Amino acid sequence: MDDRKSQSTAPTPVEGPPGARVPPPTDKATRLAILSIENTTLLAHRSQIWNEAASRGTAYLAVLSGAVVAIALAAQATAFGQGFLVFALLLLPVVLYAGLVTLGRIAELNNEDLHIVQALNRVQHGLLELDPGVVPYLASSPHDDWIGMSPAFGAREELSAREEIAHGLKTLPALFSVINGAVAAVLAAAICLELGLIPVLVLGAGVLVFVGLFFLQLRFGLGSIESVRASVVPYFPTPSAAVDQPHPEA
Repeated sequence: MDDRKSQSTAPTPVEGPPGARVPPPTDKATRLAILSIENTTLLAHRSQIWNEAASRGTAYLAVLSGAVVAIALAAQATAFGQGFLVFALLLLPVVLYAGLVTLGRIAELNNEDLHIVQALNRVQHGLLELDPGVVPYLASSPHDDWIGMSPAFGAREELSAREEIAHGLKTLPALFSVINGAVAAVLAAAICLELGLIPVLVLGAGVLVFVGLFFLQLRFGLGSIESVRASVVPYFPTPSAAVDQPHPEA
């Protein structure tokens, strides 16, 4: 009799990630404490990512504004002469380099932030397993696939193509892509002026460089997002709309 009772109250194994060895479950209080610690750690890491992205952007804008002031002083001192072009040709490549590496680093930080959001959604799923009744009070998703994570970045699946483009143009990478394109266009114009080309060709070269670099950076950003999206391995994917929708009588 005692043996049957001990067998009936024995903990059942918990299904975990593929290939993972999951120990028997602990009590709810211990699991809640572990999940709370993990949630706090992930939020602190995400805050560090945001701070680094902001500091990188601020540093680049400081370099850009300093270069603009320096070029303006050089233009005033040389009356837009030969010395001005030489000074601009020496300074603008440095500014462009700073902008490109800033954009690349922000793309890396965004990809890292995506994985943190995925981990936070897994923690949310663990909390809901402890108390499913709190579902109506939580705003974040407990699903760790792309559909579940995308609302955290404003890229919801129901957005139209126009809304997705509008959202993308308002992001920090898009802003720096435009600035980098403008710096590259000015650099190309300075090179054309140094070569003695006519103003129409100078203007055309600047526009062509701006458009070309902007779309190259856009392609880099989209490729980075797609590579990370393809690497996402969900443990708790979003169910279908029919399954996920609550029953009318519930």
